[in-house]
Amino acid sequence: MTDASGRRLQRAPRLSPARPRPAAAEEVLGAEHPLARAEHRVRWLAHQAATLAALLPVGALALLAGAPVLSAALLAGGLVEAWLLVALSAAAGVVRDRALDLIVEGRGSLPLASVRRRRAGLMRPRHVRRLAEAIEALRREARCPHRRHPSARPLYMPAVIRGVDAELAAAVRVLRAQSDATTIGRIERLLGGATSPLYGDDPKRLREELACIHFGAADANHRASSARERTPYLR
Repeated sequence: MTDASGRRLQRAPRLSPARPRPAAAEEVLGAEHPLARAEHRVRWLAHQAATLAALLPVGALALLAGAPVLSAALLAGGLVEAWLLVALSAAAGVVRDRALDLIVEGRGSLPLASVRRRRAGLMRPRHVRRLAEAIEALRREARCPHRRHPSARPLYMPAVIRGVDAELAAAVRVLRAQSDATTIGRIERLLGGATSPLYGDDPKRLREELACIHFGAADANHRASSARERTPYLR
């Protein structure tokens, strides 16, 4: 392409739209939301651990330089640092759990860094495959409970699992059909949640939860198909 004088015009660089910066939970959900409180605790613990980690080498150098009075303080600082790191790990786990709560509620599209990370982890093929394999292993063990050592009693009731075997098989098929993040999150919560009906003695409650997972996955697939059908008309 040339201008009126015959000189070749250079194309302007094509700029892609900037992606919005992931926000903190406090900005979107308010300071009192469980996820916002969990993120605040992680930031506070990380700051304390980083500050103490910067001071410990200084104390060690002073001890080597001939200040034995600092040995007790250095030992105490090391113990406090270890506690802070353990507390930080536990707090990070709480953040992941609260982010999973939002995803299970169908709010996985919120522009929150913690939710995006949790959602990406749920959608990894290896993670989905592990969930499906865990359900299959559970079904196999429930069919032959006598093969387990008497002292290694399972957390679940084999009779309850056998009673919903067909529904568990459907959950495996849902996982292998490239489910949405909400469905995968609900199945993960079912397998590992502290109050999961999978480890209770009420087969009706477990069957209802599995039915909700199945219908939720079907609804998500329907909405995704409808969105794909509308896309050509919007171009």
